[in-house]
Amino acid sequence: MDRKHLSLELKENGTAVITLDMADSKVNLINFELLTEFSEVLDEVVNNPSVRALLVNSAKPGQFIAGADIQLIQGIHSIEAGYQLCVQAQEIFSKLAGLSIPTLCAIQGPCLGGGLEIALCFQYRLASDENSTVVGLPEVQLGVLPGLGGTQRLPRLIGLQAALDMILTGRKVKAPRALRLGLVDEVVPAALLQKRALHAATELRDRVGQAWINTQKRGQSKASSWLGKLAARSFLPMKLRQDLEKKTKGHYPAPFKALESVLNSQKTTLQEGLRLEAELFAECATTSVSKALIHLYEITTQNRADSGRMADAVAGPKGKVGVLGAGLMGSGIAAVAAAQGYSIVVKDQNAESAGRALAYADRVYSREVERKRIRGFEKNLRLNRILPTTTYGPFDNAHVVIEAVFEDLAVKHQVLKDVEATNPDAIFASNTSAIPITDIAKGATRPAQVLGMHFFSPVEKMQLVEVITTSQTSKAALNRVVKLSREMNTHVIVVNDGPGFFTSRVLSAFLGQALLCYAEGTPADQIDSALTEVGFPVGPMTLIDEVGLDVAAKVMKVMSDHLPERFPKPAGWEAISADGRAGKKSSKGFYLYSKGKKVADAVLHQKVVASATSRPLTRRDIQERCLYAFLCESLHCLEEGILRSQDDGDLASVFGLGFPPFLGGPFFLIKQQGVETTMRKLEELQKKFGVSFAAPASSALATV
Repeated sequence: MDRKHLSLELKENGTAVITLDMADSKVNLINFELLTEFSEVLDEVVNNPSVRALLVNSAKPGQFIAGADIQLIQGIHSIEAGYQLCVQAQEIFSKLAGLSIPTLCAIQGPCLGGGLEIALCFQYRLASDENSTVVGLPEVQLGVLPGLGGTQRLPRLIGLQAALDMILTGRKVKAPRALRLGLVDEVVPAALLQKRALHAATELRDRVGQAWINTQKRGQSKASSWLGKLAARSFLPMKLRQDLEKKTKGHYPAPFKALESVLNSQKTTLQEGLRLEAELFAECATTSVSKALIHLYEITTQNRADSGRMADAVAGPKGKVGVLGAGLMGSGIAAVAAAQGYSIVVKDQNAESAGRALAYADRVYSREVERKRIRGFEKNLRLNRILPTTTYGPFDNAHVVIEAVFEDLAVKHQVLKDVEATNPDAIFASNTSAIPITDIAKGATRPAQVLGMHFFSPVEKMQLVEVITTSQTSKAALNRVVKLSREMNTHVIVVNDGPGFFTSRVLSAFLGQALLCYAEGTPADQIDSALTEVGFPVGPMTLIDEVGLDVAAKVMKVMSDHLPERFPKPAGWEAISADGRAGKKSSKGFYLYSKGKKVADAVLHQKVVASATSRPLTRRDIQERCLYAFLCESLHCLEEGILRSQDDGDLASVFGLGFPPFLGGPFFLIKQQGVETTMRKLEELQKKFGVSFAAPASSALATV
């Protein structure tokens, strides 16, 4: 029988082999077309007395099952529809789990979400030893919980604590870790996986050999199982809910639903547990949070594909990257690029300053060694790729030179001139936070080689690079910088030049309103509390302290110089930036820092308020002013062509600026609440708080 997504072959030893090969897709995904064919094949297997064992593998190199087709979740518009979808799929999975013959799967590559849930239905699981072979249940990252048996079968297999860790975090584990957990039964060299899987099928059938021995050893002890059931009925649920509340601030319902379902697995039968799991999945799948997180998943996937096509246009080896400036940003850039195999040369004014880059990288890599992500040998290899210097000589063969020096146009023109004198063919990428790249390129003899490469601090943790082009930037220069950014394991957005680009501009609007609230009488800690309450990871006043008041002042000056009406200078700024007050690095900013603690500086606040017109502000006022300033400026960036797409704006806001993921990004939020609703709120805020909330022309709104 011809099938679209899989094939069935009966081996001479009586093992039926189902090979998954989803049509028109690079990966195998769980959808109802594939499940229908799979169910039909299971019926054939059951009705064929010659079949004595079943093995499932994949025809796609390095790919087992990447998960469920995300369109299944997107198509759920009611709780009842979501429930029925789960029940139908669970019935097919239960058919597999109920087979009386030995069943095995050979896992090579990702086995995630629905892929792991179907793998849990086999009696025996083999995995290849490649780094690309990972297993996990990442559904909470999409705002749902595993709905095809994962919350029931996983804790029954590996125990309550290990299952909760995987399900509540969405954490993926590699094959060796999966073996230790009891999640897979064997880890095999990739080249031997299929041969070993067939032999293991024979061992299970005949009840001999290593595979049979492994099944007899498997399973929790009675004591472990009893402890899991006891924990599910005692203090553990309350403690876990408290931890989740602290981490999610109540904005993400899926982890709570997942916890309920997993705990239920210790109290009830499998069938009853599956029913509750389906109900809870359906409740999550219809929430706005799930829709927002799926939106982010889709745009990051598309971004990866788009940047990949640009990177593919660049031929040749990785080559050398030069970094100007060994401060926190320059050192972070050097550490991350060296980890990806690039040779790095870092220049600063003296040997001691340049050496900071090595010290910084050593700290970053040492943490990875401690967490067993890399070995000490790999750490040393990475460090050997970083060369500190005080001269431009080693830059002579660098493909890209990243400038991370003082935020001053004259200084940037000077280092650009120096780089061109040493290596006129190098691409010059400025890490400026706000100075227009066009202004920097005016100092170049080859402006086509100049662009912006805006990183976010700390570089080793942040997942975004904003690449800024001018009207003169060459396609070749752009493609090479996108490739470098992509290989540094970041999302990449490409924007057109303008004051503050996209990220610094919308962040300045957000922070500017917070500063105005401060000047009008609201203390820093109350402003921060109001914004973290709505989902921002760090309050705006704390963020300014961490970035540095000196850096923030330079960025905001650029914005107020170019767009004075929308970026008014906050009253009392002189008092804020006086007496060496630079933020956390100087132990005093909006907060005073001592012995690891911080307290809002009431004296400073009194000075600022004394020079401004105070007004009473509610918590909601503060939240709406900052959030809608962010939305409004995002619309202006779209209108002015700074942004190339709304999706880029959403991606950059979430991964670069800490915009709450459960809101999906500024443009997704505008769509969700409606353009008309957004416009009415902006008009209301403009009347109350000024022109900063004046929406752009209707052409931008029409595209949202």
